[in-house]
Amino acid sequence: MSTLIDLQKDVTYQPASFWSVIQDVTFCAVNTYTVHFTNKTDATAGFTWTGSRLLIRGVRKNQQGTLNITLDSVTSTVDLYARQPLCDILLDSSVGYGTHTVNLSLSFPATSEDVITSSSGVS
Repeated sequence: MSTLIDLQKDVTYQPASFWSVIQDVTFCAVNTYTVHFTNKTDATAGFTWTGSRLLIRGVRKNQQGTLNITLDSVTSTVDLYARQPLCDILLDSSVGYGTHTVNLSLSFPATSEDVITSSSGVS
């Protein structure tokens, strides 16, 4: 299941019918957030922002899949597997100051119900 935390206000979830919402979820024992989640490899989430850095945090654990992160048309694949649950930085990218676009999608779904748990901060 892909779970995306709404720190960025203008995230677009496509198609909307593939995503569900849960309110007040504790993420990495730090804060409480609203999350969107899906288990569909053809579901995407994305946003555009102006800044110079993208930080995506997530949870790695067993029975996880892989995550495609496309930043300004360049795609990186992140393996979300870990033997024990681990809060981790999935992507920390410095880019030239300007307007940037990021899209997230599952590239290999796992069998668990919590495949991707991620938050994104931009600056």
